[in-house]
Amino acid sequence: SFELKHGIDPLAVLDRLRLIILSSHLSDNRTLAIPVAQTIFWELGAERRAEMGITDGLVRLSVGIEPVADLQADLRNALASFNG
Repeated sequence: SFELKHGIDPLAVLDRLRLIILSSHLSDNRTLAIPVAQTIFWELGAERRAEMGITDGLVRLSVGIEPVADLQADLRNALASFNG
């Protein structure tokens, strides 16, 4: 898992990925990503998520069999327009 800077929309970042798949199903040999607060813990509400340390920018990554350099490049490219 990794956490985005405050104010960065994880769905906007994940929409820019080309290799990594945005998915709520984390059982695959490909690399998958899921915005945690907006999906699997949404029903708990913001207060309970905060108590658990789940921020709105938390992204869960399930790493697959792709080359590490390709995954790094995909994440770098997706994040590039959000750096600032």
